[in-house]
Amino acid sequence: MTRILDDRACGDILAYNDFPVSGSGFSEDAQKRPDCVERSSQTPTVSDSLTRIGRRCVRRKPAYADTWAVGDISGMEVIESYDLPDGKVVVVRTEDGEIEYNVMPDEYSYHGDIGDSVSAAIDHVRDIYRKKGGSMDRQTVMSLAGVFLRKRFEKAEEDVSGVLVSDICETVYRHTLGLGIFDVLLRDSRIEDIFIDAPCENNRIHITLNQVSGLNAHVRCRTNLVAEPKEIRNLINVLKRESGLLYCETNPILETDMDGGSARATVVGYPLSPNGDSVAIRKHSRMPWTTTRLIANGSIDPYTAGLLSFLVENRSTFLICGARGSGKSSLLSAMLFEFPVSQRILTIEDTMELPGERMRSMGYKVQSMLIDDRMEGDARKRADEALRVSLRLGESAIALGEVRGDEARTLYQSMRTGRAGSSIMGTIHGDSARSVYDRVSMIWGYPRKRSWPPTSWSQWAHSEEEGRRGR
Repeated sequence: MTRILDDRACGDILAYNDFPVSGSGFSEDAQKRPDCVERSSQTPTVSDSLTRIGRRCVRRKPAYADTWAVGDISGMEVIESYDLPDGKVVVVRTEDGEIEYNVMPDEYSYHGDIGDSVSAAIDHVRDIYRKKGGSMDRQTVMSLAGVFLRKRFEKAEEDVSGVLVSDICETVYRHTLGLGIFDVLLRDSRIEDIFIDAPCENNRIHITLNQVSGLNAHVRCRTNLVAEPKEIRNLINVLKRESGLLYCETNPILETDMDGGSARATVVGYPLSPNGDSVAIRKHSRMPWTTTRLIANGSIDPYTAGLLSFLVENRSTFLICGARGSGKSSLLSAMLFEFPVSQRILTIEDTMELPGERMRSMGYKVQSMLIDDRMEGDARKRADEALRVSLRLGESAIALGEVRGDEARTLYQSMRTGRAGSSIMGTIHGDSARSVYDRVSMIWGYPRKRSWPPTSWSQWAHSEEEGRRGR
């Protein structure tokens, strides 16, 4: 294990002027100020200040890892703690009032022979790949690591449980073919977003966490993790390999699904991001949203859910508007389950967020269409072409993941003519139903009397905080 002190990580270094310097405890000027005596009782001693600075400067990681765990949570208010498959999480309130997500992966606590065995197994897998080449997958890495570890422990006559060997094999995979620390974060079902700002080595990883005890439904907080550039480059290489998309200085934006479609990653690089690569990962809900689940979650009331179900059954056309993260896609997903199983549904998305695979496993007839950079043309032209094709695929309900620009013309033409033969619905960014009304009517050049009648219903989705502000 590596444990160092790094002065760059210090955020609370006190100036010398903050400490009394005269024999009486105050300088001559300070003695004339009546408030100094009161302040002196609150001034920490030099020893306490140095201890506090040193605690925040601690950085630790195994030699084979590329992400530092920084700081120390001792003395902080613990909000809650829970276990992950690959580590432990403690959510605390720091001295500056911020919420901090502290995660300690299992391998960061391995010491002695166990830590050496993990490092040796990683080197063993890498050596085999260098010598033999070819392709490697998860099963191959786990098998190679398992055989190596068992032989090593038998030779050392150490009694190690099979569970520990399996955990070590998971660690070996994470730091060879896997995503490193991101594999740990992605397995936390309560994390919704992951953000890494450039330069990554000078910024902590930030996340959006849900269901935090005693707080709002969603909390944006920092973590105790600082990723090295090598960790980010490894993540980008995996995304490029799995997606087949171009990412370079002439094309510095990479948007693709990851982790088996359970998350969406957006990477911005140089020169668009002059300080290096920045990454944003948005996880999709592993359990599809339904109107029943939304009611149980308190997102909508039973009356609204019943009304939406009635409108879907009667082939109405919908636009669901709201800001980013307000729940537009969640509400659209819930409305898809209101269709009868006999209804054919076409979904058009640039990010696979709608539960097409889950619906197909339940007997629904769902045809998913994905539009991304592998298709020719810009995003608007690709969406417009996909929508035109969907209208020629027979009578179907159409769900458009997001209405942005030119494809809205095709969408509204299909609404007016009824060519889809069933309900048509989509999501659109907007602060209110009224703003969407103005946007459709004016920005896209449709007179209000012609553009809006095809829309049966416009539903505004917003967070609880936005609702309190009256937006």
